[in-house]
Amino acid sequence: MLLNLSLPPFRTHLSLFMAGFLGSLCTALFASYAVQRKPTEEWGRGMLKVVGMAEAYCKKTIRHMSEYQENWFYFETKWQSYLEQRGIAQEGQNMPTFPKNYDAEKRDQVYKEWSSEGVGGRRGHDAPMIAYDALLFAGGDWTELCNHAMFHGGESGATGSIAGCLYGLLYGMTNIPKRLYENLEFRERLEELAEELHKAANRSKTPGQV
Repeated sequence: MLLNLSLPPFRTHLSLFMAGFLGSLCTALFASYAVQRKPTEEWGRGMLKVVGMAEAYCKKTIRHMSEYQENWFYFETKWQSYLEQRGIAQEGQNMPTFPKNYDAEKRDQVYKEWSSEGVGGRRGHDAPMIAYDALLFAGGDWTELCNHAMFHGGESGATGSIAGCLYGLLYGMTNIPKRLYENLEFRERLEELAEELHKAANRSKTPGQV
């Protein structure tokens, strides 16, 4: 269903939003996995399978898709390399490994290596990648998540927003300091939108679907 909803609009803006679309698809899929309580270590592998399905769909329905093949290859290659780096690329590999020294300086270096422009989190492949990496490392530790996803020399606003969203879906607000959200700007409107989205999601479920 996620592909059915996201791909048709994308087809008309292919040349402009290729990188952004793949990053958005990845983030939306991770959010879906979080709601389904799918083990986080499996998210990356699952995402690459879905990206492959999206690519196959686009090849059948989009003219001149070959012109954009490089973008898909780059995205998939970067993510495959990341999963191998963490030791979770293959089925059954569910224990991510990290450098012994993974302090702020080391993370900035790693994030730059993942990027295509030397600025971590600026493109569609590495923004969700940094957020995902932070989530894998931090688990339910909110402070550690912030250290990894929100405090670095790249596009920390983007990576922090993605990581915070996924963390909230997995762990709720229990470990988040109240001062960070009690007086949140537009809080009432955001809560209204959340309720509307929840109702819409429930209406769209097929019989027997959880």
